[in-house]
Amino acid sequence: MIRDLCLRSKLLRAASLLALAACSSTPEPPRPLSAPPLDIRVTHFEGPLLRGPVPLADDAPILEPDLLTARVARLRVLYLDEVPRMLEALPSRASLVIGARGDQPLLPTTVLAIGSRVGVATEDRVLAKTDGTRIRSLPVANLEALLVPSATAVFVASSEQSRILESGEEVLRQLNVFVSESEVEPESGRSEIRVSLLIEDTVPGSAPTNPEVVQRQLVVLDTAPPSDGTPLTMLFPSPFATEAGRGFAAFLTLEPFDPDLPGGAELVARWKDDLKSAAAVAFERATRPSLMETQSRALRAGVDAIDALQNPRGTLIFLSENLDSDLALDLALTAEDDQIQEWLGTLQEEFREFRDLPLEDAEPGTLGWALERTALTLIADRLDRDELSDALRGTLIRNVGEVGRSAPAIRGIVQRATTTEEMNAELVVENRAFLDSSEPASRVRAYDWLAARQLAPTEYDPLAPRAERRTALDADRERRRAAEMDVPGNPASEEGPR
Repeated sequence: MIRDLCLRSKLLRAASLLALAACSSTPEPPRPLSAPPLDIRVTHFEGPLLRGPVPLADDAPILEPDLLTARVARLRVLYLDEVPRMLEALPSRASLVIGARGDQPLLPTTVLAIGSRVGVATEDRVLAKTDGTRIRSLPVANLEALLVPSATAVFVASSEQSRILESGEEVLRQLNVFVSESEVEPESGRSEIRVSLLIEDTVPGSAPTNPEVVQRQLVVLDTAPPSDGTPLTMLFPSPFATEAGRGFAAFLTLEPFDPDLPGGAELVARWKDDLKSAAAVAFERATRPSLMETQSRALRAGVDAIDALQNPRGTLIFLSENLDSDLALDLALTAEDDQIQEWLGTLQEEFREFRDLPLEDAEPGTLGWALERTALTLIADRLDRDELSDALRGTLIRNVGEVGRSAPAIRGIVQRATTTEEMNAELVVENRAFLDSSEPASRVRAYDWLAARQLAPTEYDPLAPRAERRTALDADRERRRAAEMDVPGNPASEEGPR
């Protein structure tokens, strides 16, 4: 009897434990998945990301798209319950990671660099979990943009809710995905696709066309979508105000543009409207967007960072952009690491005289000329040793024209010029001389350089017969001479005709 009672007691206790275990193992219901309220759109502008839209007056012609070489950039965005730990860490696939704000011109890292990943992967692979289930997701957007050489497509996601930064400032946050294609290199026929991510925190209520920016955080990737249609995938924790652990997946693909497909004509029309609007805004502001508005403080921080060898490539890009140094900016973006280090060594000496000056005495023009001069000298030395990459050769031709094919010619200009303005004037003279070259390729490169600056002779065709070319060049010289004679204060204009 006693044995039966003990047995019954043990069975009851075991049943109770099993019931408790069953109750404790009941899975909690999943958290509701709701994407943050975002205003999502697509826009375009002429010019690369770091330089911003090309400023044009209302009546100025905009870039005409070559629809035979144009592409469609498609971006599919998902909101994720969790960010999978797959693909490569974003900083390892970035050529530039930089942040800037009013009192700290060079921030050490950015929100996007923490926990973000990038690589080539399909949506199914991203959402698949090792236990056979799938990460919960919500579609946020399916967008398309027209991608044309020398222009940038922008996918924009703006938060409709303000957030408070650690500094206590209230801001509205905007995440931009930029896709740009460089000019086609004449010799190789190739262009470069560049993908960048930019977070901007702006003051609520500031003007939409020229918002007051509190801070910017920029990541320029060194990878692009493959040509086989597989998406370049970007995974990142949500930069907006959402529950911890949640994030976004963005799948970017490129494909040839077909104007006959449904919506093709509308896409081209929207692209043209966007370019006009962006150019008009840039013209009205009369400045290029830069990473800093407080220029003097930013320049001093950049000079100090050069001296301390902090974030060398990012610092050079920062200075080049703020000093409007086009060649230096392109070199900072495309040079190899050893070239960057060699350039920094030269700049440390060049900037030595500026370190003890008051901020107001550090002339931006002088600093900019130091950047341009040292960049040209470095490239000329590498050109002499036949150590220039295709990308740098293209950069050189784009910035200095046919002169960029001769290291002695480059050094001559650097030695004669004392400012960036004098260098540009020398380049115009040299490229005009090449218009009379016996080499068709030289004439074409010189003409393209001058035409890009609205300085090419009218009615001149670099591939026309020699007599026609000479006639056009003679007419151009006469027009320029007449224009110089009409300049007020020119002594020659006061002497009257000879």
